[in-house]
Amino acid sequence: LIQPFTGALFNIGIMVPSIIQLALTEFINNGQFASHIRKMRVLYNQRRLTLLAAIDQYLGAFITPMQNNAGMHFAVKITHPKLQQLGDIKLCQHLQKDNITSRSLSAYSLFPLPINQQGILLGFAPFTDKQLTDTAQKMAASFTKLVK
Repeated sequence: LIQPFTGALFNIGIMVPSIIQLALTEFINNGQFASHIRKMRVLYNQRRLTLLAAIDQYLGAFITPMQNNAGMHFAVKITHPKLQQLGDIKLCQHLQKDNITSRSLSAYSLFPLPINQQGILLGFAPFTDKQLTDTAQKMAASFTKLVK
């Protein structure tokens, strides 16, 4: 039972020590949290736009972004027929071999997703514009090999 309980604890979160809670309270009460959120919204939006542009430029033949307006990641739908046949789980495993971490949308579903609804979740928050563009190019090369 260690593994299931460890997984459950990870998913619900670990209790935060009081000293950290007090520091966060001070951060919020001083207005620094609101300032930080405003700054991060601008930064993350720029990174989101960079990734969307890179997808449009390099990956448009393979994937299509789903509706997204904010956040730190977004989903893309697999549109290339050969990649659809491969499936999102195997596609993510293949990307992992190229040191690109992504999550399949199927991993979030209770039931198998139809081929035309499968996709992957791409994060952008911790990456620079250059890293996002370089990774999109790397994904395009990887996808090109898979569809040949």
